[in-house]
Amino acid sequence: MEKLSRECDISVLDIQLKFGSLIFVTITDPYISLVAHSITKFMQTPQQFHFSAVRQIIKYLISTSKCGLFFPTPSI
Repeated sequence: MEKLSRECDISVLDIQLKFGSLIFVTITDPYISLVAHSITKFMQTPQQFHFSAVRQIIKYLISTSKCGLFFPTPSI
């Protein structure tokens, strides 16, 4: 398994799996589709800053997971 760099213990496969997860999340959260597809251009040869960007996107998704619209049913 190929490592991203000597100083970090992150494999390219791990990053590619995270990229794939971002693509899957765009189905449920279309607002991040531009960001997710922009970062996935670098799946073949990712660098450390690509992994940092993916981590930031995932942190954003986790922090906004409880945000949304609530449409109550009308009372009759």
